[in-house]
Amino acid sequence: MEPPEPTPAKPAADEPIEHIPCLFLPFEEGGNKLVIYFHGNAEDIGLAFDLLYMFGNEMQMHVLAVEYPGYGLYKQGKPDENKMRVDCEAIYDYLTQVCGIKEQDIIIFGRSMGSGPTSFLSSKKACHSILLMSGFMSIKDAAKYLFGWGSFMSWMVIERFRNIDYIAEAKCPCFIMHGMKDTLIPY
Repeated sequence: MEPPEPTPAKPAADEPIEHIPCLFLPFEEGGNKLVIYFHGNAEDIGLAFDLLYMFGNEMQMHVLAVEYPGYGLYKQGKPDENKMRVDCEAIYDYLTQVCGIKEQDIIIFGRSMGSGPTSFLSSKKACHSILLMSGFMSIKDAAKYLFGWGSFMSWMVIERFRNIDYIAEAKCPCFIMHGMKDTLIPY
């Protein structure tokens, strides 16, 4: 009788996993730019498909949407700022170092919660530019706006993704887009 195959060990929260679920939408006519898309909290890359398909075709760019731990097909782990930072850097480095994509051909697009990984990458990498849609200064600041500045709930939220600090260190141009009637994140 043969011994059972060993069960693969799960990586620690701060190690990258072997595969990070992504959705690649090539621009069929051969665009020369790649948009890396980081989605918002209430969606996953499957729910963002229509938006990304239209965006890529209208802008004539390739689009790569990235999943977060605990979302969609990325069942391993729970949403965690440190893990998201490790993953987004791993993807960026894979694209530039393994796939040979030039940094000046990469645009990073973050929507809502996705403004966190986008702002973080802008402080570390010299991509072409970043787009922030409905971004926040920090998770704690967004909670204060949502629950009230003096509320108990706003004080219970742990500070994460201080985008305001990352943007100050950005190594590329930044385009910020936000609706003035946004009731979740203040413009």
